[in-house]
Amino acid sequence: MTTTTNTARDYCRNIGRELDALDFILNKAGRDLDNETAETYAEAISELETDIDLDAYDIVNQYLNETALAMKILRTDDHQQTRVEILRTCGGPHCEITRDSNDGQIVAVTTYDGHDQATIRNSYPELANYLDEIAQ
Repeated sequence: MTTTTNTARDYCRNIGRELDALDFILNKAGRDLDNETAETYAEAISELETDIDLDAYDIVNQYLNETALAMKILRTDDHQQTRVEILRTCGGPHCEITRDSNDGQIVAVTTYDGHDQATIRNSYPELANYLDEIAQ
């Protein structure tokens, strides 16, 4: 993580927790859950402040619809390389969530607070796949 202020860092970590929750929900989509996993699933739903009755893909769509101010999809002519850029500034500093198909399973979060910024890059395999599908 690159950071120079607590505000940028803290907000970046908060968004990272939301992406952790989204990736976990997508990972468990359509599976039978034991009690412990069901409890963790409910906690992930709570982190996102969404309806537990929605299916996993509707949860991600709701998250994007309610928190993203803009989403830009870039792709090469042959659709072999894609990039999804999500501008998310609801309730905090300027924030960008970026998924580049050439970047393995990495999704990056960058937040800006004035001239300062924080960036995290984590592996979110299910979320990365979902965003890649959107980009196609």
